[in-house]
Amino acid sequence: MPLTEKLSAPASPQPAQTAGQPLASEGTESSESSKIPSSSAPDGVGTVTISSDPDGAEIFIDDKFLGNAPATLKLSPGSHAVLLKFPGHADWRRTLEVLKSSRVSLKATLEPIS
Repeated sequence: MPLTEKLSAPASPQPAQTAGQPLASEGTESSESSKIPSSSAPDGVGTVTISSDPDGAEIFIDDKFLGNAPATLKLSPGSHAVLLKFPGHADWRRTLEVLKSSRVSLKATLEPIS
């Protein structure tokens, strides 16, 4: 991986960065030092803790199933579509702007469908 190439020239990728890319390129839209894989640099990602009422809702981030609530997720910086689903309940949707090294808690209350 050309890590030193990205770190030695942090100014060059910034003008090319577009706000619409996070949904299509989950881990690749970050520039600067966050190009290091998240397992090596936990400070290059944001931490999102998601809980649901009722417990156990399915969590989808950017249309990918990532598990059931409650969960703590490491997400790349940028905008992410958050969707929680639970049988017999209305879907819960939010758009979340994740900042590098941030910590956010979400409590999703899914309303029963009558």
